[in-house]
Amino acid sequence: MSEELKGINEVMEKIPNYLLLIEKEIPKQVEDLENGIKEMEEDGYNLDHFSFKWQTSEMKRRLLALLPLIQHLKVEEIIQPIEAIQQEIDDIYEKLEHEVISRQFVEKELEILEKRMAQLPVEFDKLRVDTEMVKMSYRISEADDRKLLKLEKLVKDLSNQFSVINDASQEKKQTFTSLRQVIQDFYGELDKLEKEIQVGKNRLNELRSDERTAEDTVRQLREKLIYGHKLLKKSNIPGVPEILLMEMDEAERALFYASEKLNELPLAIDEVLLKVDEAKKHVDQCVEKLQKVIEEASLAEMVIQYGNRYRRHNDHLNIQLLQAEDFFRHYEYEDALEKAVEAIEPVDPDVLHKVSKLLHKEPVN
Repeated sequence: MSEELKGINEVMEKIPNYLLLIEKEIPKQVEDLENGIKEMEEDGYNLDHFSFKWQTSEMKRRLLALLPLIQHLKVEEIIQPIEAIQQEIDDIYEKLEHEVISRQFVEKELEILEKRMAQLPVEFDKLRVDTEMVKMSYRISEADDRKLLKLEKLVKDLSNQFSVINDASQEKKQTFTSLRQVIQDFYGELDKLEKEIQVGKNRLNELRSDERTAEDTVRQLREKLIYGHKLLKKSNIPGVPEILLMEMDEAERALFYASEKLNELPLAIDEVLLKVDEAKKHVDQCVEKLQKVIEEASLAEMVIQYGNRYRRHNDHLNIQLLQAEDFFRHYEYEDALEKAVEAIEPVDPDVLHKVSKLLHKEPVN
């Protein structure tokens, strides 16, 4: 019996506090919340989408529904509903605070966006005009033309989209919280479009840059080929092997085709770069082969001369050197060198090493 009385006493002690919460404190919190909502609406906030008024009405109804529970001393049954209402009040305040912050964001970012959106068609027009000018000198692909049309449509679409966002903000057609998200998404689309316009400008600049690079490369290749001819003349070799003559002709032809491509209007830069790459490959191969032939011819001649000291005393060696000389007279310098070295190595194993050092003016040990 004493335990039962003790429980009743504890309930009776709690009732005044809960009664105070239900009848005074929470209704006052709800009233302050309603006043805050009203002030924000008067200050230009559109809060209808949040259904706050319905929520506060529901809180009042639920508070009234708790009074009979108090009268019947059912304290345990009112704890959770009271906590739920207080949590709901906190959630609404949090949303209102976020709405205030979102308004600051929206108003600030719309000013920035307005400037960027004013500049967007200007930048696109620059790209369009520049493209038309470039078309006079360069061949623009159909894909690039389609891309330009696509960009033009995106600029118009984004401009219309911004007008809708701006109107929604000025006419308070949406919450600032939702507008904030819309603006953040819009930024992503704008950044992407601005980047694509810049990529288009860069591509036009690359056409000019690629042309200058191609011209420089052709000039350098021509100089390299002239240098190769001078080396050949200076070497005083008795004749040029047929295979080298063919490679020299091929290099001259490839260089001519690259130059011709560079002189075409409008310029097809991809084709130009392809021809320049081909010319570079042929010229590099030609000069490399030319230097190799000169090296082999010089070595062959010096090895044969070096072997003369052994000819009188070695008939086999003499016959092989005669064969080497025959190869040499027919401009087969690689075979001449191989045959001369083969002849002398049995009597002087280091012959090639010694002659190479003499040829390159290195001291012989």
